[in-house]
Amino acid sequence: MYDPETSCYFCDKPLGDLDDDLIGFDYLHKEITGEKLYGFGDTVVHRSCMSNWDKVDLFIEMWNKALSEYFLNKQLIKNKNGMIDYNQSEYWAINWSEKVQDINNRARIKREEVKNQKQEILELKIKEAINRAISLNLANSQNVMSVLYNMDVNTYKQKFGDLNISRIHFK
Repeated sequence: MYDPETSCYFCDKPLGDLDDDLIGFDYLHKEITGEKLYGFGDTVVHRSCMSNWDKVDLFIEMWNKALSEYFLNKQLIKNKNGMIDYNQSEYWAINWSEKVQDINNRARIKREEVKNQKQEILELKIKEAINRAISLNLANSQNVMSVLYNMDVNTYKQKFGDLNISRIHFK
């Protein structure tokens, strides 16, 4: 998917909607492509503009090396008319190399760390709010549980068992 009004990287004219003159590139991680190719990932350009680019042969060579970390049998080529294209194949099997798997695992770990940090901050804020409400005699711990879970304590116990918020402790 692309916006036909988006400008082509090479000619700065709108891409338009002539699919025969467009070629798109898969997203490839910067660690795989390097700085030089990273900007092409997940983008669309005019096939004619790129095919006439003076560095297209070098690009094809470098892109195919990066692409092989993700796919089997998928390669950029120049077709018989000299236009850049993808090879025709019965299938383009996903081939997540060890390097790609490592990148994905590190990204997954980072997302989990961020999620845990946000959870800890939220729990701290809840704890502070609870303690503040209790210290101002606006509520007691049972009132707070009722508000937090929008149910009375007995209903909470029936659904979830004893009151037990593992990381929130009342004063």
